[in-house]
Amino acid sequence: MEAPRGTVTLGALLEQAPIGVLVADTDLHLLAHNRATAGLLRAVRPAVGSPLDELFLDRQLAQRLADAASTKGAADPWPEETTRGHDGAHLDVSAARTRLEDGRHVVMFLIGDATARRQAEEARDVLSDQVAMIARVSEALVGAEDAESALHRIAEQVVPTLADWVSMQLYDTRGETRNVVTRHGDPDLAELSALVQGDLTGVISEESPSRRLARGEPPILLPRVDEEMLGRFVPDPSVRDTLRTLGAESVLAVPLEGRESRVGSMVLTNGAASLPFGEQELAVAVEVGRRVGIALESLHLYSRQRALAEELQRSMLTDPPDTPLAEIAVRYRPAANEAQVGGDWYDAFLQPDGSIVLSIGDVVGHDYRAAAAMGQLRGLLRGIGYGRSRGPAAMMRSLDVAIEGLLPGTTATAVVAKIPSEVDAADGSRLLTFSNAGHPPPMLVPRGADPVVLAVEEADVILGVVPDFPRREVEADLVPGDTLVLYSDGLIERRGQDFDQGQEQLHRALAAGAGLPLEELCDHLLETLVPGAQEDDVAIVAVRLR
Repeated sequence: MEAPRGTVTLGALLEQAPIGVLVADTDLHLLAHNRATAGLLRAVRPAVGSPLDELFLDRQLAQRLADAASTKGAADPWPEETTRGHDGAHLDVSAARTRLEDGRHVVMFLIGDATARRQAEEARDVLSDQVAMIARVSEALVGAEDAESALHRIAEQVVPTLADWVSMQLYDTRGETRNVVTRHGDPDLAELSALVQGDLTGVISEESPSRRLARGEPPILLPRVDEEMLGRFVPDPSVRDTLRTLGAESVLAVPLEGRESRVGSMVLTNGAASLPFGEQELAVAVEVGRRVGIALESLHLYSRQRALAEELQRSMLTDPPDTPLAEIAVRYRPAANEAQVGGDWYDAFLQPDGSIVLSIGDVVGHDYRAAAAMGQLRGLLRGIGYGRSRGPAAMMRSLDVAIEGLLPGTTATAVVAKIPSEVDAADGSRLLTFSNAGHPPPMLVPRGADPVVLAVEEADVILGVVPDFPRREVEADLVPGDTLVLYSDGLIERRGQDFDQGQEQLHRALAAGAGLPLEELCDHLLETLVPGAQEDDVAIVAVRLR
C-alpha cells in the first residue's frame, strides 16, 4: 500500500535526520545506519555487518550502553555518554533496545555532535581554573618577605595553569633587568629551565618581549613564534636550541606594574603540545602582573623603611664607656625574621661625677615606628640621666612625663640602674640602685656564689601608661668581682615556653659561665640560650665591678 501523498515515511525521516542513527543486532553488529552517521564518524566508514566497537575510540562504549539500555523501560531516559570519535570529535551517544516489525530484537543508537558544547565546557573550565589561580596568586603574595620569594610563589601558581613555563624579571634602580625565576611545569625539564635562568637576560636581543617591556611597551601577545622570530629574539643558537627543548611556540609577556612604576616583567611560554595564547590568557596574565607588581612595590617600600629602622637601631647601639669602676660588655643580636624591626635598646654612660648609668628597654611593637620611638626614648633618658646626679626612679618618673608630652601613645618596658662612683666601705662595695618598669629583672652573679634574681614582688607599670608614676627603687650591694646582667626578653622567652622556664635556663647558663671573662660570658649566654635563629631581638648589658 502506498503512503498518502504529502506524507513522510519513518525511514525517510530517519535517513534525513541531522543526528546519526545506528541499528544493531543484539550481538552489536551493524544492521543499518542513516546518512548523518557517516558524517559524524568521519574517520571510519560504517559497514553493515561490522561490529560497533570499531566505530569509537572507546571500544567498550557500545556494549556498555546496550547493557544499560536493557534495564530501562520504554518511558525511561536513554542511557547516554559523551565519547570521542577516531578523528577526536566529541560525540554524544545514547542507546535503547527495541523490536522490529518482524519481531527481531535490536539496539538503536543515536549519535550527536557534542564538539561545540564540549569546547564551550572546556573553555568554561579553563576560565574557572584561571580565575581561581588569580585568587591563589593574591594568597601566595601574603607573607612574602622579599621580591625573590614572592616571584617563586607566583611561578608555582601560573605554571601549569596558565603556561607551560614562565620566566620573571625584576628591574633595579638603574633600569637593569635581572632574571629572577624560571619555572617549567614538566619535572623532566626543571633542571634545564634552571640553567637557562642565568643566561636569558644576557643573550636576548632588544627585540625580545622582556626587553620591550623594560622600555615601557604594553603587554605583548604572540600566538605563534616561528623560527625567524625566535632568531631575532635570541641570536645565540645554543640558547635557541634550549628554548626549543623547553617549548617556545607561543609567547605572552606582561609587565609587573606597580602603582608608581613598572618593577619587572613576566614572560609566559607554551610549547607545541599546548594551545596558543589568546585574548583570554592575555587578560588573565595582565591581572596577575598588576597584582604582583603592586605587591612587589609595597615590599620594596617596606624594605626601605626596614633598612632605615635598622640603621637607626645600629646608630643607637653605641660602645660602652671606659671607666675604672667596672668593666662593661654589651651584645645585640637582631631577630632572625628580617621583617621584625624591633624597639630593643641598651645603653651605658657616665654621669658627670663618674657614676655609671645602665639601661635596657623594649618599645612595644616591631616596626619602624617602634625603632624610631626607641631612639627617642633612649636619647631622652640619656639627657635626663646625665644632666643631674639623680637616681633610677627619678629618671623613670621624668621619662614618663616626657613621654606624655613628646611621645604620646608610646609604651615600653625598661630597667634603669646606677652604680655610684663613691665606695661605701673598706671592702670596695658600692650600692647598686635600679628601677624596673615591667622588664625582665636583672641578674646578679656574686663573686664565687650562685646567680641571684634581683626581682621585686611586683614590678612597676611599664613606661608611657601613667604619667609621673611613683617609681620604686631597689638596692643591692656590689663588691669587686660581682657581675650584673641586664637583658631583653628575647634572651629568655620562646614560643611554647613560659617565663619562669626561660629565667631558670638563664640562671643555669650564668652559673656555668660565672668564671669566664666578661666578654666571653656574654658570648656564652648567646650560644647557650639562643643557639639558632631567634624570634625576637636580644640585647645584653653586663657589668663586672673592678
